[in-house]
Formats: sequence, C-alpha cells, structure tokens
Amino acid sequence: MIRSVTKVKASNLLVYLLFISIFLPSIMPSIVGRVLHIMSTALVIVYVIHKQKKRLLWNHSIIVCLSIIASSFYSYIIDHVPFKFFLDGVLYAANFYAICSMFLWYDTTERKEVLLRCLLKINSLYCIIALILINKTFGIDSGDANLSIYIFGNKFTTTYLFLMQASLFYSVYCKEISKYIRYKILYLGFFILAAIICWYYKCTTALLASFVIPLIFILPEEIKKKIFKPTFAVSFAIIAGVLPFLLSTILLNKYVSNFITNILHKNMNLSGRLNIYTRYIIPVISRKPYLGYGYTNAAMRTASIYYSNAQNGLLQWIIRFGFIGAIAILVYLYKCFIKSDDGEINYGAMTLVYMMLFASIVEITYNWVFFIGLALLPSTYSIHKKRKRIRLI
Repeated sequence: MIRSVTKVKASNLLVYLLFISIFLPSIMPSIVGRVLHIMSTALVIVYVIHKQKKRLLWNHSIIVCLSIIASSFYSYIIDHVPFKFFLDGVLYAANFYAICSMFLWYDTTERKEVLLRCLLKINSLYCIIALILINKTFGIDSGDANLSIYIFGNKFTTTYLFLMQASLFYSVYCKEISKYIRYKILYLGFFILAAIICWYYKCTTALLASFVIPLIFILPEEIKKKIFKPTFAVSFAIIAGVLPFLLSTILLNKYVSNFITNILHKNMNLSGRLNIYTRYIIPVISRKPYLGYGYTNAAMRTASIYYSNAQNGLLQWIIRFGFIGAIAILVYLYKCFIKSDDGEINYGAMTLVYMMLFASIVEITYNWVFFIGLALLPSTYSIHKKRKRIRLI
C-alpha cells in the first residue's frame, strides 16, 4: 500500500512540474525555464515509457508530433533556418506527446480523478498568484500589440488560466454540482471571476468565450450529447478556421456592426485583423501549403511587416505546420472526442475545448490550455466507477 501511494505521488509531482514548465513564471530566467522545460518533458516521457502499456505508447498524439517535427525539419533543410528553430519544434512535439501520454496513463490506471485534482490544485495556485499580482507587469511582449507581460504571461494566457479554472472545478466536482446548490454557486462564482478578469484585462475574445461556460451548463442533456460528437467538434474547428474569410461580409450586417462598435467598443477593422484575413493569409499559406514554415517562423512578419501571426487558431497552425499538420491536429481532435463519452466528468474538459475553439476565430488559441482540454477528454477506462476520495500531495 505504501509503495502504491508513493507511485501516485511521484506521478503527481511530474504533473505539477510539467504544468509549471509549460506556464513558466515571467520572473524565471529564460535559461532556467528552458532547462526546466527540457527536464520535465524528458522525465515525463521516461516515466510513461516505463509505466504505460507498450501498445498505448503509440497513441494518436504521435501523428501531431510527427507533423510538427517534419515541418520543422523541412524548414531547416530547405529554408536553412537556424538549427535552434528545428530543436524548438522537436521540444514542442515532445512536450505535446508528454502531456497527451501522461494524461492517458492516468486514465488507463483509473486515476483520472487524481489527475484532475492535481491540475485543479496547481491551476488554483496560479490563479491566486495572478490575482495577488494583477497589476504587476514584468516587461512588454514585442509582438503585434506590445502587450504587457504579467506573472504568467500576457493578458491572454492569464485569462485562459481562469477559464481553465472553472472547467477543472466542474470536472472535479461534477457530482456535487448536480446535487448541491452551494456547489452550483461556487461554479457560477468561478465563471463570474473569469469574466471579470477578462473584462479587467480588456480581453474581449476571452470574455465572449467565457459565456460558453453557462451556455453548456444550462443546455439540455440531449444537446450536450450532440455537441459531444466528434464530427460536430471537428466541424466547429473547421468553421472557426474558415469564418475569418467571411468576416467582411458578416460585418456589413447592421446588428453585428452595432454590437462591435457600441457594445464591445471595438473598431470595424477588428484591431487590424481584417487586413490579415483579406490581404496576407492566403498568399503566405499558398507559398508553403503542405508542411508550412515550421514551429518558429517569421512568415507573417515577413509578408506584412507589421503582423506576426494569423490571428486565428487553425490558420496559424496551417502557417506553422501546413495542411498536413492541420489534418493531423483535426484527426487528434476527432480521436479525443470519439474516445471520450458524455459523462459529466468530461463536461469540464469539453467546455474548455469549445471555449478555445470559439476564441480561435480571432485569436491564437491552439495553445497548451486547448491541448490540456483535449488530452483530458479520452475516458476509455472506467471513469464512472464510484468516486474515491484520494488525498493528494
């Protein structure tokens, strides 16, 4: 028994370490962050190889990892980008595999609830620190908008952590939320807190995405089961990637334009996004449509001078890893949903995934928050057994 508890605690420590390496505090020196990132990824992969069944090591995240590595290698060979850029792509792929495979191991060993509680604990700590240091900045991001850097990144990363907090809380306490009013109030409180943080940082996209939380919560069970279908999820992701090309037409609608200008107080150019969608995206993608420009690239900056990314999740993924990479991530999205089920414990992860997909229409949300949500979905191994209260470290 003692030996078993020790094993669980070791895996939990690796989850904490992996989470910290992904969402590095801004005050951490870059060299220390890089070492921590490499070390945590390597430790998790070694742990999974040692513990997981061999056939499950070849999970569906492999196709995404291979597309990332192939794109980065292609850019290194053909475009002669620095070797460091290729290594960045390899590390990114390894990190992706580490998260997906570690989460799968928790599921196969019937410890998914332990994993969810670990994530809720460490993310709660992050949110508390972010609240304490809400006005403290640690530099300026040199990207398009010169965004301020807070303790755990720019305003987008910070707000997404609060969105993830609400989702994780629901996954951990789904039974209690369905039975007790106080848990419903707590869940509502996390939604309100996330919305307030989004409003405070003037992150309109995240604010709109946060309303996915109450929307999915109040939906009838029949509709929840339909949006849980993998075909619906993939269709939603594709539509989110195509929608930017239709925005010029959509914005001509008087109700839409009134909502943007008078309620959201944004300009009709969507902070320059229409320029990106109408002038630069297609030419950039058409130059390297199959494997893209690699994980680290300046394709958009070179083409537009000013803009550094596509301002859309799927389109940015295509620029990085080509249509092959896009197919790979959509296949992985499909597999995560098809290996999941419509149990309440998965509604939190599903909510998180759909918030990121909704935000991906005008933001780069194919990020670690999105991937964590996806990796939490597969539930092949008895997640609906009687819940055990497990004391975590």
